[in-house]
Amino acid sequence: MLFELAVFDYNTAQNAYSANVNRIELCENYNEGGITPDISFLKKVLTLGNIDIFVMIRCRSGNFVFNNDEVNFMLNQINLFKKLNIQGFVFGALTSDSKVDIESCRSVINAAHPLPVTFHRAFDHCSDMHKSAEKIISLGFKRILTSGGKPNAFEGRFIIKNLISIYGNQIIFIPGGGIRNHNLKEIIKTTSASEFHSSVILTH
Repeated sequence: MLFELAVFDYNTAQNAYSANVNRIELCENYNEGGITPDISFLKKVLTLGNIDIFVMIRCRSGNFVFNNDEVNFMLNQINLFKKLNIQGFVFGALTSDSKVDIESCRSVINAAHPLPVTFHRAFDHCSDMHKSAEKIISLGFKRILTSGGKPNAFEGRFIIKNLISIYGNQIIFIPGGGIRNHNLKEIIKTTSASEFHSSVILTH
């Protein structure tokens, strides 16, 4: 199993390295749900040592409906981050009717290439999770971070299990949202997922 930790500050990054977390999702502004980190923050984290780092690409808090200027700004961010030693990106965009924003997502996938991109928990706001999963797969995303459309992954564990049973051979589903030591075992047992995401360091 692989464990990914959302990191919002340098101290948490240090703890992640010490705990041998498999991958970091690097963000800033926890209270806003995570936005793109400053490049200076990334450079500082990179000095800690070798660990896979996926950078959050989200230019602002709020909804996941982005206009052209915002998308272009985020594409420029991707081009800057790609010059550093990172392993992937995390992104998600929706239309105003809660469907996957195909054009914006395709632009990000193309800009990030050859690095993989995870579709983040904007997925949980989609009006139809199955149709959305199919579009996300067709666009070339490698992972979907999800709580199964519920407030947390424990409540959504059976939905995640169903998604994995249908699409698990085409994309990696990462249960995330409220995963803690006391519920991790049950989430693992129910979903049979291979990767897990938390904002706290788990004992494993």
